Amino acid sequence: MSMIYFSWVPSELEPLVERLAAACESFLEGECVLEKPRDGFVQDKIKKSLARCDSLFVVVGEESPSAERPGLHVDDRPLDERFRFEIVTAMNFGLLVISLLIDDARLPEKKNAPGVWKRLLECKSYQLRTASWSEELYPILEDIEEELDFKKEVKKTIAVHLPELSGFDRC
Repeated sequence: MSMIYFSWVPSELEPLVERLAAACESFLEGECVLEKPRDGFVQDKIKKSLARCDSLFVVVGEESPSAERPGLHVDDRPLDERFRFEIVTAMNFGLLVISLLIDDARLPEKKNAPGVWKRLLECKSYQLRTASWSEELYPILEDIEEELDFKKEVKKTIAVHLPELSGFDRC
């Protein structure tokens, strides 16, 4: 069973992301954790949620935090900090991090991207159209399922062979 954490979702994308999460739960036979800005920025809660998950989906819409925005409004700073914290924590936990770019949303070019955006650019991203999300989502989920299965198999193999490897002396 897969656990997917959806990074905080801008309010205009909530209905779409809720449908995406329901489809993910059904297809991947897993559970989704949906975080919303109104849930507050509680680092321990986010860290505990991410620790149980296999992947982080970062949903990027046109109103999402963006490296290309000239400056954040005072009200956006806590959301930007939360966004950064979720991505960095997920990467530190070794989760599969995936960007879902909605409609015309784009990630910045690597040379123009600050901090966490550069790390996000190193991860897989998928374009998803609001109008045709249900047709576009399933090929994406098949790809994600393959990656999650591969990661689980690697972890299982490492766990089995770790005791054997601990007997080797280092030169």
